Amino acid sequence: MIETELFNVAVNQWRDKKGKGTMICPKPLDCSIPLVTVLTNVLTRSPTANIIVLVDGFTDRLEVINKFKELNDKGETLLLSKFNDKHISVHSQDYNDGHERGTNAFLTICYKTSTIMEATYVTLGLSRFKLVIVDKVLDNESMTYLSKVCPTLDTFRQQELDAVRINTPVEEVLIPLRLDSNSEDANLLDKYNKEISTSINIFGSFDVMNEARVGNSKTNTSALDVCNRIAKDNGWDLNLDMSIEINREIDKYYNPLAINDRASRTFEFIRLRSNLLSDNNIKLKEINDIVEENKDKKILIINKRGEFASDVTNYLNTLNDKDICGNYHDKVENVIAIDDNGNIIYYKSGAKKGLPKYLGVTSQKKQSQRNFNLNKINVLSTSNSPDKELDIDVDIVIITSPLCEDIRSYLYRMSNLNVSSPLKLYTLYIKGTMEEKRIEEREYDRYRTITTKEIDVDIENNNDCIVVD
Repeated sequence: MIETELFNVAVNQWRDKKGKGTMICPKPLDCSIPLVTVLTNVLTRSPTANIIVLVDGFTDRLEVINKFKELNDKGETLLLSKFNDKHISVHSQDYNDGHERGTNAFLTICYKTSTIMEATYVTLGLSRFKLVIVDKVLDNESMTYLSKVCPTLDTFRQQELDAVRINTPVEEVLIPLRLDSNSEDANLLDKYNKEISTSINIFGSFDVMNEARVGNSKTNTSALDVCNRIAKDNGWDLNLDMSIEINREIDKYYNPLAINDRASRTFEFIRLRSNLLSDNNIKLKEINDIVEENKDKKILIINKRGEFASDVTNYLNTLNDKDICGNYHDKVENVIAIDDNGNIIYYKSGAKKGLPKYLGVTSQKKQSQRNFNLNKINVLSTSNSPDKELDIDVDIVIITSPLCEDIRSYLYRMSNLNVSSPLKLYTLYIKGTMEEKRIEEREYDRYRTITTKEIDVDIENNNDCIVVD
């Protein structure tokens, strides 16, 4: 079921409960959908109805009014016109406390309030119909009151929430980068590609090459047996006449031990190639450019490895007057604990009295998440496997390599990761490499729109690196 259908069911439940109820709509569900649906339905049937929408503060009030304006721009003029005609009042709970707590409204809606104030209790109680729309369970006092006045409607099942989450619309920008063909990295990449390509020609496939390294448990075949077979296929024999130069060459490169060593070395080359691409420093400037262009946004950066995640954090923080990025991964060194005022925290008792406290991996992750949620930083740098406990709201995701998992995988696994809809996604990759091939092999869904950033191309120096599996 899509999001709109889920809310239609919930609205029908509210109507069946005689227009009294509380909807708990956790993220990523869009709370504005039932708000608009109920307002439209009520005002279509009762055009002169007096409706009060109560919110926490100015920002939330502005959100509701902007929603009316957005609908108006699309030709759906009803709600904005009723707002302008004062049939719909949108107020903070504080304003309601001083001005309208005794108003007999036809319908009162509490929209995304963090608690229920005493004055709101009064307004709800006097209202003929009442609806509370929140994105999380409220405090015990509020929920106790609501259970009597606006009983909680059937909550959305996790399966339904996951379906909405993984189908979040994604606006992806692909950012191609290019290695300088004369650089050390380009030369290393060329070396790795040639070694890997040669090995593929010898072994025939990655699977066979892996069997030459560790054997095959399914067929009960040892690595030595595999290496012996490959060696013989390449002309090697235990009884080769070593007085002949070509036989000495065959023995040097194709004896079983050499075959085993090549398999191990090739897998190491594959690892090194992957790291060279995913952790390449040419990506740092582009990452910073994206961050600079979106200073008012909450940004999550996903990296293939924790080591590069730390590099990203250090790079961004070095370029700014204050720290803007925090680490959320396991590849961090212990750091001295600092309080909210920037002072070192010391042990006050015990054997370590007077010594500074240190934060380990878990503490640093918690601190980074806390700082992010408190808007002390607006960027979080993590690895390819962020734990499912990561609980943040983000506007933008940067994936620094397509060798990472696809965004759909993260949305599916990380139930506490709340993203804007549509999600702005930037994916960096190096042209002429496995990263570009991974992009080409991806399967796309109907919820993703893709644009590719233009890059400057040096026609005289445009030698793409060899792409091999």
